[in-house]
Amino acid sequence: MSNSQITSEEKELLITLYKEYYVQARHHDNISAAMSRLFLTLGGAVIGGLSLADLDNETNVVLSSFLIAIGVVGAISTLKHAERHGRSATIARRYRNKLDDAYPNAEIKILRDEAKLRNKKRYGGFAVALKTYWMWMSIHILLTAFGCIFLFHQGL
Repeated sequence: MSNSQITSEEKELLITLYKEYYVQARHHDNISAAMSRLFLTLGGAVIGGLSLADLDNETNVVLSSFLIAIGVVGAISTLKHAERHGRSATIARRYRNKLDDAYPNAEIKILRDEAKLRNKKRYGGFAVALKTYWMWMSIHILLTAFGCIFLFHQGL
């Protein structure tokens, strides 16, 4: 599609929708990070209490179970926000691609691909391939594992 086949109203609509879905994708990243920090803080407090206090067996079981729950809920929350981020980013890309098709002289795709290549050269393939949500997910999995260790350490 050339830019002569798209009206200025359609262009503005595509830009507005692109911005909206991009903002939604960033919002889900921010919410996921904030919730992960909250769960990590709670988990750290529980681990500290389990490690430092001389607690009876029942209290240890309750706190260990709570730590497992924090880890599981955190992992589920991270996964859900990653899915919502992916959905919003995919929709935003569709609008951006439509703009690129309509305005090929703007070279949106070419510029984006050049920037992605420079980034990959600078940071390497592993860093580029590593998804942020997997880093958050690993923290939640560790919290769950620590909860299991504390729980089974009590002889259950």
